[in-house]
Amino acid sequence: MMTSPALASGPLSWQQESVVRSAATCGRECLWTAFEIPSDVSNDELISRLGRLVRREHSLRIVAVDPAGVGYADAIELPIRYARCSGPGGVPEFVARNKHVEFASGRPRWQLTIIDHRDPAGRPARSALAVFDFMIADMFSLALLRQELCTGVAPSAKRGAGRYREWVVRQRAEFDVDAVDAVSTARAFWDEHLGGASPSGSTPLPGVDDAAPDQVGGTVWLSVPVPMSAADLAAAARRAKATPYTLAVASVAATIATGTAEDDVTLRVINSGRVPDAAATFGRLATSTPIRLNRPGLAGFDVAVAEVRAAWRRVLPHQHTPWEYLRTVCAGRGVTEWEAAGQRQLVVNFFPAPADGLGAADFADKRADLRMTHVELLVVPLVSGGFMFRMMCDSGDLDVESVRRFLHVLADGFTAHVRTVLSEDGRVPEPRR
Repeated sequence: MMTSPALASGPLSWQQESVVRSAATCGRECLWTAFEIPSDVSNDELISRLGRLVRREHSLRIVAVDPAGVGYADAIELPIRYARCSGPGGVPEFVARNKHVEFASGRPRWQLTIIDHRDPAGRPARSALAVFDFMIADMFSLALLRQELCTGVAPSAKRGAGRYREWVVRQRAEFDVDAVDAVSTARAFWDEHLGGASPSGSTPLPGVDDAAPDQVGGTVWLSVPVPMSAADLAAAARRAKATPYTLAVASVAATIATGTAEDDVTLRVINSGRVPDAAATFGRLATSTPIRLNRPGLAGFDVAVAEVRAAWRRVLPHQHTPWEYLRTVCAGRGVTEWEAAGQRQLVVNFFPAPADGLGAADFADKRADLRMTHVELLVVPLVSGGFMFRMMCDSGDLDVESVRRFLHVLADGFTAHVRTVLSEDGRVPEPRR
């Protein structure tokens, strides 16, 4: 039970508003992270660190989210569970069974499970599984949680720690949709960066066909394994003087340019939404921003890396711009309704941390009666090694099998591009079949 029924309310962030609208169609979603608890951190110490984090972070005391706003509790009882696993696959199997949670109304919208198990050598070990309602956190927040619980080091207030509510107020003031006609730094930047292109313009998708006229619509998830180690990707990034994220986006751009002969490609990228003084803010800050790549020879991977690196550096200080603000400010710049070309914009979502506990069920095709207004590629590093490439599209808009072929082309391109950077002779290896 909550230790205090007193509630304070606050506005939704732009990102929460987006998720509230989506939830009406597709239901609640969960984010989760599993990690080993250091052997020198007792359960009591872990709980003490968690309690300190909860007292500081407003987002962890959210107990209600609806279109009217967010409800914060003054204090909560920590939602901690305990479990025990046996066998070599105990923890991954436990995670697979428990990574989705139904959060009761009026209760914290997250929970932490402490798991006793054995390590590969048979020694006693502990892991933790934290599950969050998609409404109140993002993947970067989960990384902040892991870091503080494992190290005991709290982030500085100068980097945004404990200031989620203040961040929401600031964001709404900076990006006021009721004042979109006014000259602003954000609007001036995006006008210059996009150069007249629509922020939600269609991305060329080589080899992807329209759905048959009688095809039933709905979201389809398609996934393929990619046997590229995180270590190889990191080594390639160092050699290319880039980040793994930049290499992944550049690979997508180069693959598209190769298949279409297009040198002007606008993608949409998922990012943390954090500027330096909000870098340690815990909550739902993740957003998406357009990135325009416009350079001759974009099909060449080295050219694509240079262009993505330069464009991302320009976008980085503005990554907290809400998508809703961009859509409103840039209204009339091309067609953005579902029935027109804007629905085929490709969104690239590179996960910041390796995912654990994914099994055959996570790679299987999935369907839902949710209509999508874009195509999304998820690049997910796996604790078990390699990556998962997952693509989401609408089966009423695009032929699913042609999307599956395109997904394999993207995965093969990623593998070939990284190996080319790592190879001494620069030859592109044969793609997987």
